[in-house]
Amino acid sequence: MRFSGKLGVRGAAAMLMATGLLVVAAAPVAAATKGPQTTDVSCDGVTIKSGVSVSHVRTGTLSIKQNSTSPTSSTKTWAVSANGNSLSTKTVSNGGTASWTSVLPSTYTVRAFRSTNANCNGILPGAGNYSWNYTVTYQG
Repeated sequence: MRFSGKLGVRGAAAMLMATGLLVVAAAPVAAATKGPQTTDVSCDGVTIKSGVSVSHVRTGTLSIKQNSTSPTSSTKTWAVSANGNSLSTKTVSNGGTASWTSVLPSTYTVRAFRSTNANCNGILPGAGNYSWNYTVTYQG
């Protein structure tokens, strides 16, 4: 099928529809962001906490930015796919970002634990928790 230069986009679309051809145009998703999220993480340095889940359909870069913590803490973070594949563990501090490239399509759940053992509970028993505020971004 050949279109004349005077036909224009609307005319070409009308001709395609008249011939029974369906044209669907969609802009690819360049980036998706989830957050800021807040999760309470144990200060014991061992207990793993699950955070938000994110899904994507193209290979790309997954980033987790630690916006803030209260009390101030460094966090070891990573993500695990729906089929159990785990990204490497990276440590982030306030304002820092952990990123992974060539992340395969799946649903990933953020995981975290405090990088060192600390008593965030004062005189009360146990290690206590800290509030971890983070943002997850996927760039495909």
